Amino acid sequence: MDAFASSTSPHTPLSPTDPSQIRLLRLYAGASDDPIRCELHHVSLTSTNPPPQPGQHGRPLFTALSYTWGDPSVTAPILLDGSPFEVTTNLRAFLRHTQTVLLAIATYVPPATRAPQPDLFMALRFFVLRNILLRMDLPRDFPRTRNSELGALVRRYVEAWLVRRGWPRGPRAQAQVMARLRVESETWAPRECYMDFWIDALCINQRDLRERSAQVARMKDIYASASFLLIWLGDTIVVPTAQEGAQDIDAAIDMIHEMYRASKLEGAPVGGPATLETALAKRDAMRQLGRLLRQPWFSRLWIIQEVVVATSASPVLLFRHTPIPLDFLTRTVVPRCVQVHNLLPGPQLEWSDASRNLMLLHKLTVTRRDALAHMQSAETAANSTATISRTLLELLRWARARFQATDPRDYLYALLGLLGTDDIPLDLRPDYTLPFEHVFHKFTIYLIKGAGTINFLDCAGMHRLAGVPSWVPDWRHCVMGRLTNGHQGAAVNDWWDSLGLSSSAIKVSQYGLRLRVEGVRLGEVALIVFPPLTGIVHQAPDDDFGQLLLAVVHEARHVRSFVRDNWQVIRPNDPPDGFQRHWEAFMPKPSSKYMQTLLDMIDGKRDAELLALAAAESEAQQRAVPLELLRAFRKSFETWFELGIAIFDQGQVATVFRIGEAIRAGDIMCALKGLQAPCVLRPRGTEYSFVGVCGDALQPGDLAAYGEAFSPDRVERFVLI
Repeated sequence: MDAFASSTSPHTPLSPTDPSQIRLLRLYAGASDDPIRCELHHVSLTSTNPPPQPGQHGRPLFTALSYTWGDPSVTAPILLDGSPFEVTTNLRAFLRHTQTVLLAIATYVPPATRAPQPDLFMALRFFVLRNILLRMDLPRDFPRTRNSELGALVRRYVEAWLVRRGWPRGPRAQAQVMARLRVESETWAPRECYMDFWIDALCINQRDLRERSAQVARMKDIYASASFLLIWLGDTIVVPTAQEGAQDIDAAIDMIHEMYRASKLEGAPVGGPATLETALAKRDAMRQLGRLLRQPWFSRLWIIQEVVVATSASPVLLFRHTPIPLDFLTRTVVPRCVQVHNLLPGPQLEWSDASRNLMLLHKLTVTRRDALAHMQSAETAANSTATISRTLLELLRWARARFQATDPRDYLYALLGLLGTDDIPLDLRPDYTLPFEHVFHKFTIYLIKGAGTINFLDCAGMHRLAGVPSWVPDWRHCVMGRLTNGHQGAAVNDWWDSLGLSSSAIKVSQYGLRLRVEGVRLGEVALIVFPPLTGIVHQAPDDDFGQLLLAVVHEARHVRSFVRDNWQVIRPNDPPDGFQRHWEAFMPKPSSKYMQTLLDMIDGKRDAELLALAAAESEAQQRAVPLELLRAFRKSFETWFELGIAIFDQGQVATVFRIGEAIRAGDIMCALKGLQAPCVLRPRGTEYSFVGVCGDALQPGDLAAYGEAFSPDRVERFVLI
């Protein structure tokens, strides 16, 4: 959870005897220029009070808000329990927006239902507010909608709610009920209407780290207990040209609404041919959808848990006054845009990269909901150390690919609600009094002991942390592709098992300062070279595909030639193809057709195609090699120039994927059981420090290529510090 604190705190302590007690924020109706009035009150998630409406089982009725805090140094005041309280501008925008909507609705709600009591009328207000907020046909200037429209809309939902509650049917009977509601409690003004929300920045005392730790541990229960999950995307688009962005977003929202209406007419929740026709007709608007999908909310790590555990109706995104059902955006809008792109090939659309987070969120939502349901129904204990460790590793593998958190500890804490157990192990429980390095250390020890593997070290070597052992990952910089998974890892593990290594090959010392592993040495650093860059690749414009492609290929060939000349000094008796085998192991694996095309061009296998592609139209260029891939290669050259490229005595060529950690003479390359990629270790007397991984995951064939190095008598024990 993002950390933020105000100078003063109006929070009264939560009950020490009721761990399910939380605070709710009561937001009162008001005009756009009225002060934002809020109050805090305590409720219990296990309340036995009479249910406010069917299906609530006596739990408090509230809306949980999912949003991004924004810059914590830029704040504005609201009135919280009668006193000024600073909140971030994005949260203040939501509160102001919502109080004006609430006032517009409350103006037309029968006077009796404005009263705080009984709870029955609060449920009615909740029903009306929620349904009007979610109407996709409301004008964008809502709540400045014409009075007659809004009044009729409110009346329709009030009557619908009365029918659901079993009140008399028929126009005459309902007219009598409405008349009675209009004359009762006339003293309650519209501005006394309120709605209850759970908003982390206000409902948790951010200055009390122990309370914050305890409440974060209950986040899953809070979002699961909420009657509704509302997602606030903000009231402005985060783009350099704000005016242009606003116009483009209006066009994109028009497209979404047209697709929604077409879907409703077809009676298919995921849309049919009409939604595809809408996307085809709105291709220009579709190109700008990425601006909406690049709002900060879509890259916030906490949203995974918030969306997955929400048990109420499908969450709804709110941009300004415009609602967008999350499920419809995920299952209809984005897939239709992809389909149009495939039907009409062209430059990569602006939303193509931005939509990845949304689709990953959808995948995680589906898989984790299924997994949580299975865990709850399974007879085997879901809270075993092994199960929790494997689940956490899988979540880290996917979630840390593209999602971010402000507080480093939240890279781990934000995933705890997805583990499938209410009994979070002591070593994993949130504790914001600990430095994040110590939290990472505790989690790492738990994962090693529970899962019996170190297969996360290939992602964890990205940054070296201070004050903890060298083998502790910096989980802020984990990359999905570097956590090995699937058949490849199983095949290599089977090969290791054939060597007869003991089951206790991986072990953490008593105080967690040393890690014992087993493996084989593959070579020792004989020479480190620093390729002198030609500068051509840096002179190429970032958005000029043709120039950048030629520059990347030219620079890569130059680096290969420079390394080969030095390699031949170390290995003068090797056959001519010896260097090529090690160079191919050093270069990225061809994980896609785009990467294969680029690697072939670097190797000189497709020179004619290279020249033709550099001069081709942009559409053909992007279909062959994405511009993002060329930019990534350019960054690799900078890494090689800064950290150097090591040539080992056995012929390997490598560098490490650890920022600021260069290979040194005397370092050794090893293959360790449980780690799919080769790594570099640095001798420290009789022990070793972990420098980083130095290549892609090994295949069984790669292991065999090292020959006699992989024999049982060459296996040795390494103690990492």
